[in-house]
Amino acid sequence: SLMELDASVDKGGRLGFLAELKEGCMLGVIYDRYDEDVTGRLLGTPIDESFSSEVYIAGLSYQLDRRCLAAVEWQDVSTERGGIKYGDAGMRLGMEFAASDGLRVRSGYNDGAWSLGAGYLDEAWSVQYAYVNDLNADSVGPFFGGSDTHQLELTHRW
Repeated sequence: SLMELDASVDKGGRLGFLAELKEGCMLGVIYDRYDEDVTGRLLGTPIDESFSSEVYIAGLSYQLDRRCLAAVEWQDVSTERGGIKYGDAGMRLGMEFAASDGLRVRSGYNDGAWSLGAGYLDEAWSVQYAYVNDLNADSVGPFFGGSDTHQLELTHRW
């Protein structure tokens, strides 16, 4: 293999705040800070690195009508390794439409990448699907090319 890596979180924490500004309008803020260690081999060379990462997120959502929700979010992510700090910041926009009681359809823009999704929710089950075209294209695209990201989530509550 060309690369074999193992990453583990050392320590960290997350703090969040959510407020309803008025009926149908929510404001959320999150701060996330964690350290992680990465070990392994890259092209036969041993890797043993430590990273510190911070995430700042602020978002606002508004219920346009009983079926349509709009959201905007600013996210700033940074990572430091060996005294070198790098990161990315950008805007995220999204819309969600309630097609029926349990079915939601979504579309969004994620810092240069378009996304589509759908989800179903009832009392016991949740199924969520998302597609993102070229997520992080500006940071990893030059090295690895384009990407199509698919996410599937299945949750059961009891």
